[in-house]
Amino acid sequence: MHVKASPDGVFEGTEPISAWLGDMRGVPDGVRAGLRSLNVVVGRAAGLDVPAGTFFDWLEARGGGGGEAAAGGGEGLGALLASNASLYLEYTSLREWLPRLAADVPALGAEGALRRQAFNVWVGDGATTGKLHFDASEGLLTPIAGRKRVTLLPPYANEALGEGHLREGVLASDGWRGGRGAPSLSRSRLTDATSLVHAVLDLVSPPAACGDESAVLADAGLGELCPGTPANAAAAAAVWSARVVCDAGPGETVYIPAHWWHEVASEAGPMPGGGAGSVAVNSWSLPVVDKPFPCVGGAGECPLRLNLKDYQAV
Repeated sequence: MHVKASPDGVFEGTEPISAWLGDMRGVPDGVRAGLRSLNVVVGRAAGLDVPAGTFFDWLEARGGGGGEAAAGGGEGLGALLASNASLYLEYTSLREWLPRLAADVPALGAEGALRRQAFNVWVGDGATTGKLHFDASEGLLTPIAGRKRVTLLPPYANEALGEGHLREGVLASDGWRGGRGAPSLSRSRLTDATSLVHAVLDLVSPPAACGDESAVLADAGLGELCPGTPANAAAAAAVWSARVVCDAGPGETVYIPAHWWHEVASEAGPMPGGGAGSVAVNSWSLPVVDKPFPCVGGAGECPLRLNLKDYQAV
């Protein structure tokens, strides 16, 4: 089973490049010219291949279920618990990998009018956050166990939030080999890939360093992503005033419209087998309204248009 691992529960989001081993030297001029920022990167969680039994034993032990999992545990369980990393089973297709579970998930009435592209399950310890980004699809998110807090910001906040190409970094998982060893997560691998959908401005849950004026002045990356800096404060306040915050529990569904910026934070809740954790399902469907991206010109230059190609009949 392929899961993602994070030392702090953040599984994707913008960070100052100073937090990573590496810089922009060696990046082709053509790529550099297209980046929204040379000081901010999108950090992504490390990938670990873990036996399914070990992952669910970890989840039970992490959530206080104890019992046989904590006492015995699958291969590598002790190393995972000792690392104190947060693990997340994400973007996992229900129909492809868990078809029996997919059949148990009732269809939502709203989905009757949508053209579904993906149907996924997400499982973790409830200490997970996906920082501010947008999806070019209509999203429906339903917690099964635990809760989700979704903070939404309008699609036309793209200029203030810093839409554009950002270089990516992926956490390295040194020491973990095929379910054995002790994973040591480090920010040591900047990649050649870029993200198009993450905000430079870390408006919802900025890092603690944003409260340290001297640190912000000394780090250009922090200066760009912290909302309280003189350069960002006015725009950040205007965008923040338009926020919509949705708290959903088991059986409730949050609609995340295409191109709306959003951050998703999980909270652990009672699991059916005991202990605490987070389980949710989501679907992505073809956008009802669409726009080109990256685009930073606001509503005038980046208008949302009805997707008549896919929804003409509707």
